[in-house]
Amino acid sequence: MATDQQAQNCRPETPSLAELPVILLDNRCGICDEKIDRDILAIALIGKQKHMAYLGRTLKFPFPIYGTYLYSPNGIAAYLDRRKTPVHLCFLCTRSTAWKACRVRHSAIARNHQYEAVATHHDCFSILIKSCPLPPRLACERLWKVAIAKYPWSLGYYELPSIPFTGSCHVLSTEAITKVASIYVLDQLANLPMELMALIRSYSPGTLLFWRAVTALTLASSLSNLPAIHEQRVGLGNIRDTPLYWKIGGSIRIPKAKVRPNDILRITLSPVGVRKIERLPRWPTCKKESPRQQKANKRFAWILCRVGCPATRNQTAYCQDGLLRFCFDNPGAPLKVVLPIWDTPMPPNLVKARDRGINFHWVIDKRYEIESFMKGHLINLDAISGLTFVYEGKKLVAVHSHRGDETNDFGVPVGSRNGLQQACFYLPVNGEDKIMAIGTQNTDAFVIIVEKSMSGDTVIGLPCPRFVFDTFAVNPGGLVEGDEEFFNTGTFLWGAREPDALLYGLQGNRTNVNLLGAYRYDPETWVPGRKSTDEPVPIPHRWPWPRLPSRDNQEDLSFHTYAPLEGVVSAQMFYSTGFVPDLEEHRCSGIIFHYQNGGSRVVGEVRLLNDRASIIGETILHPKLICLELPHQERPTVQRLHFLKETEIERGVHPVGENGVLNTSIYAGTCTRFPTAWAGIVWRMEGILDWWFTATERMRVAIRVEDKNLFETLPGILDGSIPA
Repeated sequence: MATDQQAQNCRPETPSLAELPVILLDNRCGICDEKIDRDILAIALIGKQKHMAYLGRTLKFPFPIYGTYLYSPNGIAAYLDRRKTPVHLCFLCTRSTAWKACRVRHSAIARNHQYEAVATHHDCFSILIKSCPLPPRLACERLWKVAIAKYPWSLGYYELPSIPFTGSCHVLSTEAITKVASIYVLDQLANLPMELMALIRSYSPGTLLFWRAVTALTLASSLSNLPAIHEQRVGLGNIRDTPLYWKIGGSIRIPKAKVRPNDILRITLSPVGVRKIERLPRWPTCKKESPRQQKANKRFAWILCRVGCPATRNQTAYCQDGLLRFCFDNPGAPLKVVLPIWDTPMPPNLVKARDRGINFHWVIDKRYEIESFMKGHLINLDAISGLTFVYEGKKLVAVHSHRGDETNDFGVPVGSRNGLQQACFYLPVNGEDKIMAIGTQNTDAFVIIVEKSMSGDTVIGLPCPRFVFDTFAVNPGGLVEGDEEFFNTGTFLWGAREPDALLYGLQGNRTNVNLLGAYRYDPETWVPGRKSTDEPVPIPHRWPWPRLPSRDNQEDLSFHTYAPLEGVVSAQMFYSTGFVPDLEEHRCSGIIFHYQNGGSRVVGEVRLLNDRASIIGETILHPKLICLELPHQERPTVQRLHFLKETEIERGVHPVGENGVLNTSIYAGTCTRFPTAWAGIVWRMEGILDWWFTATERMRVAIRVEDKNLFETLPGILDGSIPA
């Protein structure tokens, strides 16, 4: 394979370019599985689309950049060695918005074309070829088969979502580690146990050349072990009368067994591609898994479907040399095929549950059917210590579980692909304060209500209306007219009562959650979370007062959280990594309140994940008073607060006013914790603490007593003598 000069700034309408067959490229290296960044030298291996037949490779070239193909061709013009057929390697990641523009124009060309390509880092490729004992041509051929098998479907046919495989995803050989460690003069590293080595690898950036070299050497030594098996082809749509079984490293077997027309096809996926295909006599029973099973399941993902279902029509499984892929027999097959991918081998049968009339929230987004979600997740609620719900604007994009002290169980990205910052809602869960019901609503925003046995209802993802984009009548005082009726429990859809698990599904590569609800393993004990005859309960939906300066964008939505101050036995403080403007002190980003009855509530944003994780601060036992700074015109989006214990009140280290309570303003220099506070309020642990926050770390805090904001009653605020 040889390469021409990289395509110049010519439009696809140019006849010479428009006539070129288009081969799509992904930005994942076929050797180390790491992302290939812009302008990094890469090599593309090309083969036939519906066969594992290797044709050739390109010379090294700067990897194409992100962008829209219509205006800036991001690829290289290339030709095949033998037939001299010109092709155009077009990189548009399946997870980018530009993918749609390219797909619309080139879908017919690409789908009728018989070529397929995989990109690799140039240095990864060089290390592998030089280290592999096979001849270069044979090494390239087997590398092509291993790399292309990581994509169960061809690019452009099935938008396979990114599966966050964890556990033993990185196959490392002792010989490869020893060789690379000696080059880096890290001989002691090679003497560590393989378990510890895998742990170090999991915490290290995969883009480091050290680990990419180890992966390349490991793969080079394994290419010679691929079995030589002739190609086999089985149509998935024509196996109603044929049993089927296949496991990686072997050939497709058709055992002599009794065939049932309603059998289930289960496909096991792993980081190396399809790992197993098996035919089950019935849908597996969804049941609770042990912690060991859950840990082992992180290495795999599963697809379950009924034999002969529409999703498997026109699809063929073809196997060669112990590797298997799928292809479409009909070139006009749809680009998007719905086959949900689960993180458990025994997912719930949602279709069966729906047919039995179980009251479950099947469809949150009315535009999609139940089978339209592409990634299904099941979280056992009795094995977790908390949940984190991640939002981008009004959209829920992720749900992460915490177990014990494992606060970094999953990684939450700091920003999304569209550049929005993300807001996190933490929900503590324990044995005493267990989840009783989960309700969801997605009319204007993805709002969740979680009813817990001790702490009552917790509202998650509730945004304040915005002036420009939301059609609400706004009171000049800052509250929305009729806001108490905008959200109420009667408008929510509820899952099972006393659920065993939380079930949610994501909408493919757009990573929006479009299916969420509470699930019970035993359908016979299914009881609705809230009955339709229950009286709807209004949900507080308030503007911050004084109001936060509105930026009128999705990234700066004000989310409302609240918690009662009565009955608090401890308050655990969390601080942002950012500083208060003009002051060298971290601002409080959120608080976890623990109550006498064993319940717990969260106000603000408590981040337990990623590099923006909150700093765990002090825990105040049995707080008696709260001191809250008033909003300042120079710091309108930051307020400081702290709690006073009985001993501090007795020692007189802080002004508390008459009878231990001061319900009027305190002024500069009187707060011993924050001497620079210009004004504030000290209040007993009564009423409701309202807390508004945004993904951009803007905040507002207020105390509400008998549905009155204390700030509104302070002298000097209403008459304008104190700037709000």
